[in-house]
Amino acid sequence: MVVGERGATVSAKHFDPEGVLARLTRERPGTAQALADLIRDDPEGARLTERILAHDPSTPKPQRFIVHSAADALKPQPPIDWIVERLFSAGSVAVVFGDGGSKKTYSMLDMSVCVAGGLHWLDFPTTQSAALFVDEESGNRRLSRRIAETLRGHCVNEDSPPPLHYITLSRLNICDPADVAELHNLIAETGARLVVIDSWIATAQGVENENDSVKVQAVFNLLRLVAEDTQTAIVLIDHANKANGYRGSTAKKGAVDMMLLVESKKDSPNVDFSTEKTRDTEPFNFSAVAHFADGRFFLAASEPSGSSRWARHRNTFCATSPNTSGRLSSPSWQGQMFAVMHRRGGRCTRWQSWAG
Repeated sequence: MVVGERGATVSAKHFDPEGVLARLTRERPGTAQALADLIRDDPEGARLTERILAHDPSTPKPQRFIVHSAADALKPQPPIDWIVERLFSAGSVAVVFGDGGSKKTYSMLDMSVCVAGGLHWLDFPTTQSAALFVDEESGNRRLSRRIAETLRGHCVNEDSPPPLHYITLSRLNICDPADVAELHNLIAETGARLVVIDSWIATAQGVENENDSVKVQAVFNLLRLVAEDTQTAIVLIDHANKANGYRGSTAKKGAVDMMLLVESKKDSPNVDFSTEKTRDTEPFNFSAVAHFADGRFFLAASEPSGSSRWARHRNTFCATSPNTSGRLSSPSWQGQMFAVMHRRGGRCTRWQSWAG
C-alpha cells in the first residue's frame, strides 16, 4: 500500500509515480532533490534519480529552438559551399532521376571521380573532396568495372588514385534510423563530402507506397539531418515513371534542394540534363556526350542533342602520351577530328575537341 493524499491509502497498482513527483515538485519545492538523496543507495537509484530530477523545475533543460532575428539575416552570410558548382552544395539533399539506360549511374560515377580528383565535371568546377558511392543495384563486380573505366577515362594515376570510396549490396535501409546512423558514421570515417546512393527504390525499404507523403518525407528528414551534420551533399539516384517524370509523392520534390532529370537514348551517346527543381540557382539545362572506348569512360560537355557540336565530340578517347605543350592529345577515329585533354598537376582538368 502507498500513502496517498490526506493520509489515504491506495493500491500500488493504481499508484501514479509521475503524478506524485509532479505534485511534489509543484507543492513542495526542494522535495525532489531530497527524494533523490534518499534513494541514491538503492539499486535502481540512478534511474529513479533521473526521473525525479526530470520533474524538478529548477533543473535546467536544454533549449530546443534556436531563434534567429532579422538582424542575424542582415549580417554578411558565407557563400554557398558548392561541392559541384550550381548543382550540389554542402548540407544538401538531391535526387537525380531518369529512365533505365539513360546513363544516370554512369553520369554520377563520372561526377564522383571528378569530385574526388578535383576536376571540373563537364563545365562545372568542383571542390576536391572524398566521395562515397553507395550501391544497392549493380553489385561489386559490375560497379568496380564501371569505376575503373571512369578512372581510366580521366587518366587517373593508378599508383595514387583519388579518395573515391564505395560499398555494394550492403542492404542499407534509409528508412531505418539505425542504418542512417551507420551511414553517418561511414561518411565521417571516409571524410566524404559527396555521397551518391543508387538507388532510392533499393534503399527506401520502409516505403511500401511511394505516394505515401508522410513516409517519404520522414526518410528525407533523416537524410537532411545527416547532410547538415556532416556538411555533405547527398545525391539519390531514382528511376523515372512511365511519363519520364519523378516517381511517387510530391513530397519527394518538395524535400530536396535539387532535382535533376537525366535523359539519353540507349543507342545514343548524347546525355541531356534538366533541373526540375533547384533552391540555390535559377533552373537551367546542360548536356554531355558519353565516351566509351578501350575500357575507358568519361563525359564531355556538349551542346544539347541535335546540335552540330555533337559531331565534334564523338569517338574521342583518352590519350596516353603527352605532347610538348604538356597536354595529352590523340587523333580520333574520324581522321581529321582531334581531342585534347588539358592537364593540371598531372591530372586531367577538361577535354577539348574540334574538327581539323
